[in-house]
Amino acid sequence: MGIPFWLAIKGPGKYDLVDKINKDIALHPSAAGPSEIFTVLDGSQYKGKIYPWLGYPVTILYEDQLLGEGDNVNQPPDEFRIKELLLKHQGKKRIIFQIDSWKITTDSEEDELAELHIYWYLQVLEWAREVLPGANLGFFGMPYSPWFALQKPNIRMRDYQKILARLTPVFKASDSLYPTFFVQYGDSEHLFYTMSIQLYIAKSFDKPVYPILWQRGMLQDSVEREILPSELINRQCQFVKKYADGMVWWSELGEPWVDGWYSEVKEQCFE
Repeated sequence: MGIPFWLAIKGPGKYDLVDKINKDIALHPSAAGPSEIFTVLDGSQYKGKIYPWLGYPVTILYEDQLLGEGDNVNQPPDEFRIKELLLKHQGKKRIIFQIDSWKITTDSEEDELAELHIYWYLQVLEWAREVLPGANLGFFGMPYSPWFALQKPNIRMRDYQKILARLTPVFKASDSLYPTFFVQYGDSEHLFYTMSIQLYIAKSFDKPVYPILWQRGMLQDSVEREILPSELINRQCQFVKKYADGMVWWSELGEPWVDGWYSEVKEQCFE
């Protein structure tokens, strides 16, 4: 596809993002459409409750399992620990790694650390392929959401582009991409615009894309993530089923199951 359009965006005054996306889709339709089979994956972590079908189980390996508890910003992966953990998952067809501490920034003072984080991501993939040949591998939350960048594109968009450029080797080395489509502050007005851009950025790498959804979101007047309106959940599922290759349904570790919302979204999301 050449250089993805997001590397050329200067800000809303120079380019219209939606128009640019539409033109790029017309020129490169292979990046626009989903695969023929849409796959729903269950990456939830509910404990002590039998809950309805949320998809085929998928293994998500979290940072505390991979690196240990706490802040691991400066913590390199230990090959023996990683491989020992992965040996317990032999036979698994799909593994998603979540490592929150290895954030990529544009702070010039952290350039060396960002490069180390990229290198460590690639090491994890390399070791996983040695232990789990043939498994489909990727990272939770990649590509990053452009939500904050799009709120103030003149200030934040260039930094967001630099972060994507830095992460490009990780995107290319992954088998699938797993962007998070979490609702931020009830901003449904910009939610689908953000999702469209994030999905197309992911698709520009010619990888299957499985957005991560959650029935909870940060609503306008709340300080905690609440159950989203069923209408909004259904619209998200309709969007993802139309444009993505599948989706991962997620929950926080130990989150209690809450009855009620599922029956109102079952048809659109899980059938």
